[in-house]
Amino acid sequence: MGSGGSLETIRGFANKLPEHAARLAGVLAIVADPGRAEINSAQIDAGIKLAQHYALEALRLFDASSARPEILRAEQLLDWLMNWDGELISAPDVYQFGPSAIRDAKAAHEAIHLLEEHGCLEPVSGGAVLNGIRRGEVWRIIRGAP
Repeated sequence: MGSGGSLETIRGFANKLPEHAARLAGVLAIVADPGRAEINSAQIDAGIKLAQHYALEALRLFDASSARPEILRAEQLLDWLMNWDGELISAPDVYQFGPSAIRDAKAAHEAIHLLEEHGCLEPVSGGAVLNGIRRGEVWRIIRGAP
């Protein structure tokens, strides 16, 4: 939970994990036997496992909410490109027909270049003619890329 630690981002929740594990174990004990006055070791183990699961889920949700917007747009573009009918794409194709978050030239170029850096798109030297229009910047879609 300390600075740079794996639970730093959920420190407030992580501080209470032992309490959550004990409470969950207690609930499991009462569900198993409403008249029970003690918690057995199997219920404590189950409470700990549930608390660990909730901690991992909290980390996942925090990480998802902190992703950089340009990376999220590049992921949206990649998903869209996997359904593109063709092996070549130009920036105007992206901002005219692509995901709504990438409907301007700046956002399209930013997402395209991120995908290029990660091996999902490959520039076509000299451009190409797409749909009867000469495009100077064209990329080949690398399907199955990381």
